[in-house]
Amino acid sequence: MIRYLKQEEKIKTRKLYETCFPEDDASFVDYYYQYKTRENRILVMEEEEGEQKLQAMIHLNPYEFQIFHKTARVSYIVAVASDPSMRRQGKMAMVMKRALTDLAKEGQPFAFLIPANPKVYESSGFVFISTEAYQGLNHQMMKEAGSLQAAELVSGSLAGQESLTLALPEDIPQMAFFANAHMSLEYDVFPLRDAPYYRRMLEELKSQRGGFLLLKNQQEIMGIVSYGVDGTQKEIQEILVKPRAQTILTERLLDFFHGELFHISDMNYMVRILSIRRLVKLLSSERPISLNVQVTDDVIEENNGCFAIRIHRQGGSVSEIDQKETTCAMDIRQLAGVLFEKQRIFIREWV
Repeated sequence: MIRYLKQEEKIKTRKLYETCFPEDDASFVDYYYQYKTRENRILVMEEEEGEQKLQAMIHLNPYEFQIFHKTARVSYIVAVASDPSMRRQGKMAMVMKRALTDLAKEGQPFAFLIPANPKVYESSGFVFISTEAYQGLNHQMMKEAGSLQAAELVSGSLAGQESLTLALPEDIPQMAFFANAHMSLEYDVFPLRDAPYYRRMLEELKSQRGGFLLLKNQQEIMGIVSYGVDGTQKEIQEILVKPRAQTILTERLLDFFHGELFHISDMNYMVRILSIRRLVKLLSSERPISLNVQVTDDVIEENNGCFAIRIHRQGGSVSEIDQKETTCAMDIRQLAGVLFEKQRIFIREWV
């Protein structure tokens, strides 16, 4: 039996979570079940008789995304887990198919996840996306951090009045305004920030012995950094910084961490198109995209067919066409590669 758990039932999945994700310490799991399960959905497969033993689960965590200045609900798929005694029986594939089909019916354009085993998700139509813009920032900041550390620079060696301090709850409205404004300039696709988002994230980072750091010039926010502690190493989850403040932020971080070279988390995401029609209508492109394509999707029936896809600066459109009008054929993964290839995408969520 595959079903969504009621709110009061969600805590039943904690044992399976802890069994399958032993790397998450108790404080983080406490946070997850106190905060994230308030708003998410948990789809499970159970025994149909007896004690209704939990066999497999998928958590669907909701996010509001901005996609080329339009908004859409997008699900982050996490905690994909099967009871160890139930693995390699095709049960997770059935739960995943139900989840993806349901999200498609709701009109969500795509879903995303961080894969433990990419091959498993490729068979369900997921494909890796590029976040080169952020990876470039990571590379540059780590290079600068190494140079600064080698030079044994101390706080204040770079000109400027910028300070780096821990964020407080009263900073949240200004943080949300800065984050959305900054990402709107730098990226095409990203999760929107609001006060509830940052209040929840403060609790998440506390569970990892971390927090938010704000780079300010007087009262103006120049950058936001979220970090946790993995063992003894400072692990940075996300950096949002104005380009002109990047070097000073790197120096201030080294000073805040007492000269220790910090680590920036690797987060390699896969996406899965849920609704071709919904996604294309949200996209834009400076270089026009024109496809007369036959699409195959082994999971979501509505994505099968022949389509004329047009994406330009003003937006996108999709219409059904006759097979004889098509000029190429793609499966749903290949189409995702084409549609997301040139987009500037920013995703840095843990759960």
